[in-house]
Amino acid sequence: MKKLSTSAAGVERGGGGRAILIMAVAAGLLVWSWGTWIDPIIDSGRELYVAWRVSLRDLLYRDIAYFNGPLSPYWNALWFKLVGPSVALLTVVNGAIAVGIFTLLYAILRRIRGGMAATLGCLALLVLVAIPPRSTRGAFTYLAPYSHELTHGLFLLLLMIFALSRAQDLGGRRWLFGAGLAAGACLLTKPEIGLAVGMILAAWAFFLAVVTKSPVRAHLPPLIAGLAVPPAVAWLLFLPHLGVGESLAALSTPFASAANADVRDLYFYRAVMGTDDLASAIRNIGLGTMIYGGVIGIPFLALRLVPGDRITKWPRLGILLGVLTAVAVLRASLSWIHWWYFFVPLQVLTVLFLLGEVTGRLPLLSVLRGPEGRLPATLLAVLATGLLAKVFFNTSVVSYG
Repeated sequence: MKKLSTSAAGVERGGGGRAILIMAVAAGLLVWSWGTWIDPIIDSGRELYVAWRVSLRDLLYRDIAYFNGPLSPYWNALWFKLVGPSVALLTVVNGAIAVGIFTLLYAILRRIRGGMAATLGCLALLVLVAIPPRSTRGAFTYLAPYSHELTHGLFLLLLMIFALSRAQDLGGRRWLFGAGLAAGACLLTKPEIGLAVGMILAAWAFFLAVVTKSPVRAHLPPLIAGLAVPPAVAWLLFLPHLGVGESLAALSTPFASAANADVRDLYFYRAVMGTDDLASAIRNIGLGTMIYGGVIGIPFLALRLVPGDRITKWPRLGILLGVLTAVAVLRASLSWIHWWYFFVPLQVLTVLFLLGEVTGRLPLLSVLRGPEGRLPATLLAVLATGLLAKVFFNTSVVSYG
């Protein structure tokens, strides 16, 4: 693989201060939301119960009916086995995974657009989603998720992108093997995580072939070898108890469930996906897109049209703060504009980003990333698009950001 220079990333000052800021905000949110993370009704009990049963040597899929992959239940059961079943213990373990998510996200965003963007991105995810203050949605926090497969999967997907980016910078088969390990572990979580893996790998291969002009086949063996390890280990662990065929069927349960038409036709899932009222969903997406285009798109285009040597980072920051102020004023003065409309067009933005990467015809995107961050920016947008596939017509910040 052709290595790209890392000089653009540079060594930024203020990294320690930004880390302290993120940790201080996280600490404040922890204090503010203390004791509100577990949802007593929605799914939290299932997450605890399944892990507890597995820790008592019950077998997933045989003794316990389950519709997701085995990675998260067995990970949680391992801690229950080592320390004992405890809500507090699982909260601490989830907190450590959240730290890993934010560490990886910061590293990726910093490469894309520098430390300021990385800090703002982490703070947005932290406040809106990971530990929302006084949340009435306890089951959607990162400390007590309603589905551990999503937080575990997000960590693994970010790890995969980080490893692929390092392979681009440094070369070496070990980074590709590590990316494969993360991808293989993702396949043991949820179908939407698996879909994101396939999309990320396809985008990575496209980037190699088109941008760096590297032979894709030369980089596949370590990646495929790593990808095969987690499913193979899981199959071997189930093999003595279920046999060859049933072990394979058990590991394919998440994807079989997602393909089940009876499940997809349930009103609950149609409401979650936004397909129960498709016309309204499309109308909301259009309205949200117009708001983004008018309030945010115009300043970004203006920044793009001004030569880089005539505008410093402080005027840029002032313009962006002005955009945020305009959004707040609109929200306060126009009662018919709900925060909902600021999240429904997220899938439009990610698709536009990817079209810009492929065609090179959306110049405003160069404002959002530096040249050295092109691969991680593309892969991060692909990750977002893949995770939004299930709720494409009903995108919101309610779930996992």
